[in-house]
Formats: sequence, structure tokens, C-alpha cells
Amino acid sequence: MLERGIERGLYRVDRRVPGDESIAYLVEHFWTVRWSLDRPYLAETLPFPAVHAVIERGRSEIVGVMETKFSRTLTGTGAVLGIRFRPGGFRPFLDAPVRTITNSRLDLAELFGVEAAIIEERICAIEDFDEATEVLCTFIRDLSPPRDPTIERASFAVELVANNRDIVRVAQIEESMQMTSRALQRLFVEYVGVSPKWVINRYRLHEASEILAAGISDIATIAHHLHYFDQAHFTKDFKAVVGLAPTEFARRHAE
Repeated sequence: MLERGIERGLYRVDRRVPGDESIAYLVEHFWTVRWSLDRPYLAETLPFPAVHAVIERGRSEIVGVMETKFSRTLTGTGAVLGIRFRPGGFRPFLDAPVRTITNSRLDLAELFGVEAAIIEERICAIEDFDEATEVLCTFIRDLSPPRDPTIERASFAVELVANNRDIVRVAQIEESMQMTSRALQRLFVEYVGVSPKWVINRYRLHEASEILAAGISDIATIAHHLHYFDQAHFTKDFKAVVGLAPTEFARRHAE
């Protein structure tokens, strides 16, 4: 979450990992955002290689992998509950490659029919987050088809990048996964929704935002640390995703 200075207690984010092992390979975590604001607040989030199901009264939807920053202005009082699927974890629910919904938002009913309205009504009537996650666990378990081992392979490939920031080239993933370039690209198109190169780049930018938010503002040093060719390439990539140059991002957090 890219915070923009809001009084804590008026805007709250919670997460829970699924307690049901039978769906843990599909779902990374459940999340909720609750707010009660006396002025509009721009909530912004950097993109991850994950599909989300978002449950909100009157606007429940599936959000494909977004390749740029997600922004939404929140007003008044409200709540949203969501499911963040593991990379590849949404493929069993979609009769098409995950790439087909990248940068797209689908009404929940488009995929789940009348069940979408039922689950929305049930979730929106529950105040307790843990109780709501139990309902969603049952919903996912009842819908999920037979286990697909390729899902775990896709998740492993993305986690490889997330947990090893020394991976800066697609060839390093191919070597670790013992896959050809063509097979790796096909895996990511079918199950993840974005390319391996995109995933590498986004995790570098996530790390950059954390470094800048921590108060380190030496852009050249950060670019070198993240294995960028030069400062200009890093600045261009960062601004394209975050919407701000690294120096501006650092200044806003310092303020």
C-alpha cells in the first residue's frame, strides 16, 4: 500500500492466510479494508502478479493482474473483503489463460453466476473478519476443481523471484526451473497472466519503494543495488508504475 498520510484508526487493513489446507495452494491470503473518513482518501497499491476477488456490496468483481499502480478514492464509511490468489491459483476458475484478464475487471457474476450474489450478500452481512474468511474458504473449496500441479509450479516460479532479488534475468528462472524459454513463457501466460520479465521488474520496484520509504534517497545507489543498467532506466521504470519519480516518492514519504 502506498500510504499518503492518513490518521490511523480511520483506515484499517487486515490479512489472514487460509486455515484450510485444501485451498492453501490456491489462495495466498484473505484481506479486508475498512474505512470511516471525514475527507476523501486516495488509496494506492503497487501491482503484484496475483488475481484478486473483491467482495463489496453492489460492486463485487474479479481483478486481473494490473500492470500499473491501482488507485481508488475512498469516501465516507465502507468495507471491502478480498481474496488474493496465489500466482496461478485463479486458473482453475477461468476457462481461458489468465493473461486474458490481465488489466481487466470482471463482474463476479460473469464467472460465478447466481453464486456471486449469494456470496456477496453473506459476506456483506458479516462484521467479523475471521467468520467472513471461513465463509470464503468454503466458497472456494466448493468451487475448486481437481488439483492441478501446474499451479504450484507457477507459484514456485514467482516465489523464486520474490525471494531471490539476485534474479534479474529470465534466463536465471529458466535455469532454476529447468525449463526452456518457450515453456516458461507459456506457463506464465497460461497461469500467471504476465511475463517472467514483468515479474522480475515489479519485485525490483517493490523493493525500491520500500528502500525509498525507509528514508534512503540515493537514487544511483538504489539503481545499482537493484541491478539496473543505470539511474535513468530505474527512474523511468519506477515512474511508469508508481506514477512518481523516485525522488518525488521519497520526498512525499519524508513529509
